[in-house]
Amino acid sequence: MSRGSNASEDFDLNLLRHLAALLDARSVSAAAASLGLSQPSLSRSLGTLRETFGDPLLVRSGRSMLPTPRALELRAELEPLLRNARALVQPAQFEPATARRRFAVGMSDLLAPLLLPRVVPSLARDAPGVELSVRSTPTPTEDLLSGRLDAVAGSALDHSEFYRTSLRIKTEAWRVLLGPQHPSYEHELTKDAWLASDHVQIAPAGRYGQPGLVDRVVAATGATRRIALELGHAAALPTVLLTTPWVCSLPAVIAKTIAANTALRAVEHPLAEALDGPALCLTWHQRLHADPGQCWLRALLTE
Repeated sequence: MSRGSNASEDFDLNLLRHLAALLDARSVSAAAASLGLSQPSLSRSLGTLRETFGDPLLVRSGRSMLPTPRALELRAELEPLLRNARALVQPAQFEPATARRRFAVGMSDLLAPLLLPRVVPSLARDAPGVELSVRSTPTPTEDLLSGRLDAVAGSALDHSEFYRTSLRIKTEAWRVLLGPQHPSYEHELTKDAWLASDHVQIAPAGRYGQPGLVDRVVAATGATRRIALELGHAAALPTVLLTTPWVCSLPAVIAKTIAANTALRAVEHPLAEALDGPALCLTWHQRLHADPGQCWLRALLTE
């Protein structure tokens, strides 16, 4: 090869398209027409290709041109190469029905019962090959930035690199979960009795020591409450409430689920009118914003 050791680095990949057209048409004029090029321009391309590969590639035989053995070898390799090149510049696509992919979403074990009953049936029906990993994380910002999580559902995260959208979650009124040792177990739970009780707090999104929605509502009334125990998840909650006179405020769907399997009661919350559904967001990193798979995941979680 006479072009030197840097020929492969300087090679114009468009010449491979020209070579494929020439080998298919076996005519410079016909190949030039199919490519939308002038005949002299394609003739120059053929000269460059001959120099690059050190082979005539096409030799004239009467009114047509015949490929050399080297040209035939190249043609067999050109089709998959050009097909893959075309695929590279096509818009990325995500087909849930055939996709094999794993997504990781951060959410608390309190939020999961609100989201998953709607998400899981769609996942099983429409995307049988997709895996969804749901994780409770105390460090959602770091996990999004590092790529450990694709999205986080919960309270809004403040970071310039994040996108976010509201989660449309149908929530019932809040309930208070309490056990047989509480004085109001057999009676109506009043606001004064609730405030006087010791409380169990499920740390919002694993952020310990930070006020949640109930705390903000209590503070807005000018009252206070005592948090006797803060938990990172609800797994131990039934045991705690069955053995103490403490109470725990939870979204109704979660409180009812826990009460249905224990001797606990899920009673009307004294501050129910002030406890609107929590302001929840789905947050993701900007690098994932345009990815078709990520777009599908976000639609699944927010629809």
